[in-house]
Amino acid sequence: MKPFESEPIRDIILKQSEGVFSKPLKLWEPEASSYLSLLFTPVFGALLHASNWNRLKNNELVILNFASIVGYFILMSAVNSFATYLLYYYALEIYFNFKQSLFIFSHLALWFAWHYFLASQQIKLVKEQKIVYKKRNLWIPILIIVGIPMLFAIAFVIWLTTVVF
Repeated sequence: MKPFESEPIRDIILKQSEGVFSKPLKLWEPEASSYLSLLFTPVFGALLHASNWNRLKNNELVILNFASIVGYFILMSAVNSFATYLLYYYALEIYFNFKQSLFIFSHLALWFAWHYFLASQQIKLVKEQKIVYKKRNLWIPILIIVGIPMLFAIAFVIWLTTVVF
């Protein structure tokens, strides 16, 4: 079933065309969040798109986006296990080069699959149905996804300085 055919989305489109909503929906920009997930991970984009689908009342696509997150972690765990297997049986030089290439390839393959099968549906829905929405500020999730690892890095450096000195 296409997202356009979903009963709640048809109701939203109808209410917007009739001017029933006093305030437009607040959604993350679907296209921007999709392309930012190429920089970060497909998990980033899938979370934002799942939030949008939740506001658009399409639970099937919320579940599919969360399933893609679980699939991402499962595949990356499998890639890491395979690379560790190579480390055990082969030389370290081959391991590091191969592991880096494999992670990049896996990340790109998962992003293309997620973008083609899930993200493009939301992008098309917003563009073709001309859903009026207020863009939510993407700086907040970007600061979270960048800030948390930075806090861990700072805490690690502080811990190192107290242990070593």
